[in-house]
Amino acid sequence: MTRGARHSKRIAPLMAAMFLAGCSLLSAPEVTPTRYFVLTSDRSLGIGTPEQDSISLGLGPFTMPSYLGRPQMVTRKDPNQIVFSQYNRWAEPVDEGFQRVVAENVGRVVGTNEIVLFPWYQIPLEYQVKGEVLRFEANDDGEVVLEAIWTIVRLADKRYLTTRHTDLHRDADPSDPDEIAVGLSGLVSDFGRQIGDAVLEIDGRR
Repeated sequence: MTRGARHSKRIAPLMAAMFLAGCSLLSAPEVTPTRYFVLTSDRSLGIGTPEQDSISLGLGPFTMPSYLGRPQMVTRKDPNQIVFSQYNRWAEPVDEGFQRVVAENVGRVVGTNEIVLFPWYQIPLEYQVKGEVLRFEANDDGEVVLEAIWTIVRLADKRYLTTRHTDLHRDADPSDPDEIAVGLSGLVSDFGRQIGDAVLEIDGRR
């Protein structure tokens, strides 16, 4: 075998390896797309067309744990461990979406269009509903959870009329972001119904 032939024999495997490496670099890596979700209100709630003397109320503020201030969906793995989803996110701040949808649901239950979100300025309102959200997340037990403490205030004399504790659960697969979004929206619907019923009870219209 000539010297040139031996050299070519050594070079051929090297060239093949470089070609394969180049192909792997040129091939686009598989990318998982980020998905964005929103909370939705429950249009099945409601008692009919708002009356002219309908209740007026302000909703908020509702404070939330700081870990819910991120856009990522949250799953509680155990009492002391929180996991943030890399690719499943909320399209708006959770606290803003939560208060907006609660207001929509409460308005339907109470039968009023006179409901405004905190903060409001120089608007004469009858009641304020405010509180603290303790948990609003999925967990590894196959549930979504909404736990909150909330208060109804009569604004005319700043009197606290009732303070209640809510602990709501619905089934949801923690690995399925669609189920999480639907389940959490359902919990906000249940929460809105609780608040609306309490306002009507206090106001004497139910």
